Amino acid sequence: GETIKWVASNGMQDIDFVITDKEDGVSGLLVYGKNGIFQKSYSRGDGYQGADTTRHIKNIDGFVDKAPIPCQIRIEVIMEDAVFDTINQNHIALG
Repeated sequence: GETIKWVASNGMQDIDFVITDKEDGVSGLLVYGKNGIFQKSYSRGDGYQGADTTRHIKNIDGFVDKAPIPCQIRIEVIMEDAVFDTINQNHIALG
């Protein structure tokens, strides 16, 4: 399509493309402080100030509570449709 034509017209060759389904999730930030110990997590919020999501992020499978160095890591949290549907059904059942 258009992208391939653009790449060719700009003299680029032997370019591989990876195409994936669009995933929609919640953007966030993990903050690892002194000695790489996890401190806080925030949602993106309005782009200026995010909500504190620290207690929730720790419940995600694969959460890492220590980084090799102090840092901030931008993340995207994605929930599979089947899990989302199950949670919704549970909420509906509880009223």
